[in-house]
Amino acid sequence: MSEFVKVMKDWRRMCQAMDKEYGSTCCAHCPLEKCSAVYDEIDDSRDYAENERQIEAWAAEHPEPFYPTWSEWLVDIGVFPKMMSTIPSKALDAISNGVCKPIPADIAEKLGLQPKEVRP
Repeated sequence: MSEFVKVMKDWRRMCQAMDKEYGSTCCAHCPLEKCSAVYDEIDDSRDYAENERQIEAWAAEHPEPFYPTWSEWLVDIGVFPKMMSTIPSKALDAISNGVCKPIPADIAEKLGLQPKEVRP
């Protein structure tokens, strides 16, 4: 991702985080002074390089959350066998072999499922 795009995304993320934490007073807590006035400035006196440094510093202190892949999560909760997280190409085989089998009791319990009355 180009540096400009990354900085702009981090700026947006920073503004959203400030808004979530401080609500209507978010600009008072923002590291950028009057950041919403960027578009209104006529004399173009803003130090954009300093703004970039401030945004990058905030982003370094507040990294974006990183979540596991679906297959990693399904392995973690016991739905898929362990090999799924290391060999994703085996996913279709495991899924097609596994979906026709009854859900194991420990997983069914975690999901809050009740046993069926009659086995087919």
